[in-house]
Amino acid sequence: PALTALTKAAAALDAGGHAVEDFSPYYGEDYHRDFRTVWTAGLLRAPLPEDAEAHVGAVAAHFLRTARGAGRAEIDDAAHRLEEWSRGVRAQFAAVDVVMTPVLATAPPPVGHFLAMEPEANYEAQCAFTPYTSMVNVLGLPAVAVPVLRDERGLNWSVQLIGRPGTSAPLLALAAHLELLLAG
Repeated sequence: PALTALTKAAAALDAGGHAVEDFSPYYGEDYHRDFRTVWTAGLLRAPLPEDAEAHVGAVAAHFLRTARGAGRAEIDDAAHRLEEWSRGVRAQFAAVDVVMTPVLATAPPPVGHFLAMEPEANYEAQCAFTPYTSMVNVLGLPAVAVPVLRDERGLNWSVQLIGRPGTSAPLLALAAHLELLLAG
């Protein structure tokens, strides 16, 4: 359904007079590793007691232990790589006005699905479930999700429109136009 939604949205935009073309940026292999290092390092700035692991869930405890085990150099290196990664991906995105991706890669699993996994597997599964959304925050770009279709289970499938820096207003206008095209 994610690819069906993407294809349907692309066809609607094309029929609505927008130029739509395939675009396949290269994201590299290490984004999620570096993202996790920097993201979990934020826990070190939180006013948590020394025994915080005993009071939080397994995933949060794992992330806290991982953050505490990372050295300043490891965190700084990961942050530097993320900054370089962001510059490279933004440069690729600059070749087009808007990038459109699915929002989710797969249907949402049942409640508790991720929590039943070991923390490392949980993180990997969540990254595979939402491969396109955390990166937009790291890129610092405006984005909006637009519902495209509803599947036989009643689940909405959306696309994410990602714009260039400072293009929130035209991006929202495009999202509104896409909604009209899909309703029409």
